[in-house]
Amino acid sequence: MGDGATVKRQPRSGDVCSATNRAGSFRIDSWESALLGYTVLKGELLSRGLAPDALAAHVAAVEDEACPVLSTLRVEESDVVAIRACETSGYRLIEVYLTFHRALDRTALPARPQPEVRIRDSVAGDTSAVVEIARTAFTYDRLHADPEVSNDAATLSREKWAENSCLGRADKVLISEKQGRLTGFCACRIDGDAGVIDLMAVSGADRGSRVGQSLVVAAIDFFVERDLGYAAVATQGKNVPAVRLYEKCDFRLRRSQLTYHKHSGNSSGA
Repeated sequence: MGDGATVKRQPRSGDVCSATNRAGSFRIDSWESALLGYTVLKGELLSRGLAPDALAAHVAAVEDEACPVLSTLRVEESDVVAIRACETSGYRLIEVYLTFHRALDRTALPARPQPEVRIRDSVAGDTSAVVEIARTAFTYDRLHADPEVSNDAATLSREKWAENSCLGRADKVLISEKQGRLTGFCACRIDGDAGVIDLMAVSGADRGSRVGQSLVVAAIDFFVERDLGYAAVATQGKNVPAVRLYEKCDFRLRRSQLTYHKHSGNSSGA
């Protein structure tokens, strides 16, 4: 965590912001708040015919109620009114957030591109190696993209996400190995009828060698075995290698959103 991180208000377990109406819902993210050392408020914003001034006023009222230090809002890329409300309320555009879906059909499964790459389920002894890969693999996510969040804090969030995946957050963590060396991981979750690629990374030495494609194919195979309806994955628009990988594996763009951040108080840990 960065030296500049200052605790302004620690959220209680289960804290939820009560400001919910037709514009959207907002909640305190207790996990991320504890990780970063200051309150994080998250929400999705929909204009649904509201005037920009009214929407901006709603956003401001939510902030006053929850006393956040970092507010995160995600809006549909086509929702011009909501975008204007974020911008007039002092929010900064952080990322373009893309969600991809893929139908699950065993007859359409792509072949694994590297037969020499072994894919297996994770075991307890893999956790430290998975965390080590996560430490250097992620640079496109919204916390790394925010100049007011310290790089150490952003990296720690990915490490903890990877660690928690191995400890039970994920329904399955797939491991790729080459000549006995761990080269990547893919954390898979089941959410209703969807199989979700929750977090995936490849070691620096193995990027560009199609290890990621082997992991995605294995994840799809797992979802098919569980008889799920579709696979889902999300990434940042500027993460061109990931976008190309998912499209190569027959994922199609389903949703495009914009993520905005607004800092108040002494939340900067950069």
